[in-house]
Amino acid sequence: MKFLNEKGKIVEGLPLTDEQIIQRERLISYFHENCCHNYHGVYGERGCEQMATDYVTGKLIEVANAQPEPEPAPLLIEVVEQIVADIQLPTPEPPPAGSIAAIAPGFATA
Repeated sequence: MKFLNEKGKIVEGLPLTDEQIIQRERLISYFHENCCHNYHGVYGERGCEQMATDYVTGKLIEVANAQPEPEPAPLLIEVVEQIVADIQLPTPEPPPAGSIAAIAPGFATA
């Protein structure tokens, strides 16, 4: 939005209610004492004023409530090794002598 400032110039800005203006002034004092330690350099923005403005306009709350992007879950790859083993079956025992299997191996019954 555009506003007319005290010097008669048209400037961009955000509309603030009287309550927000009072809140901003209180926050500037608080931030100035606790963050700036009552000192400002000659050049640059005043951090206490910027923080108070960001709080009143909702930027600080928006940043505080922003959720971080979740980290991608690592891919789990299960490696299964093939097991190879030689199986040795026991050799069958020969049938006892005199049994039917010994005489006629193809006709033996169990």
